[in-house]
Amino acid sequence: MEKRPHPRKGLLVESGRGENLGSYFLQRVYGGLIETPLTEFYPWLDFDETIAFLAESWSMRDSSPSAFSGDPGSAAKLFNYVLNFQKGLEFLEKFSNIYNFWESYPDSVRDLHDKVNPFEGEDLKERLANVAPEHLEELHKKLNAPTHKYMTSLENEEDPMNLSKPDGRIVVSFPFVYPSGKKMAEGYASKIAEIFRKNYPQEYFLLEGEVEEKLIKIEKKPVKIREALSLKERQHSPKTGEMYTLDLS
Repeated sequence: MEKRPHPRKGLLVESGRGENLGSYFLQRVYGGLIETPLTEFYPWLDFDETIAFLAESWSMRDSSPSAFSGDPGSAAKLFNYVLNFQKGLEFLEKFSNIYNFWESYPDSVRDLHDKVNPFEGEDLKERLANVAPEHLEELHKKLNAPTHKYMTSLENEEDPMNLSKPDGRIVVSFPFVYPSGKKMAEGYASKIAEIFRKNYPQEYFLLEGEVEEKLIKIEKKPVKIREALSLKERQHSPKTGEMYTLDLS
């Protein structure tokens, strides 16, 4: 068992910022944290995988209530569907400042990003095989529940008749009255960081044989040495830019 730090507000802001979509992305992450928490999955997930799944699965549910009505099969199939087929990680990489301006960040930011992503996007199928079936069943039930609408108190006042989503609105308290996109992103980032700090474990479990590999670092970025790993057993690794398919058989 290893231990990683909790993600901080600054890292979340930069993970969600870009193309003025920062608040939009983080709002979906927040919705996912509230409605479909991944507390039991997190010890086997990278932070980037976690927020990408939370945001994309929430968006899918909001667009189509029956998006997850089918049999999820396994946790690996469910996560691969959301993260890859539905472009969850692709969206994160495209719009995240962390990915687009990696070299411009100080070592402290890059070091934190590395520490909260200890698996580097690899071996998702093998990792998620360790999640108990009852946790997958519970997550699947929650993925089939309707979404709520998250809004500021000002937005709530401007929609007094509850026309937008009358049966599922949640007013989110922010320390400002007229939030800009940047302020909204910072507000959601603070709340997301608080949820991780209070509810998500810092412990994570490396697969057998990975402990020694994690000690190898090249150019300040952790790079795993993969000796006997089939390409089919690897998934997309955002840090190296390599693309792999995930064997779902």
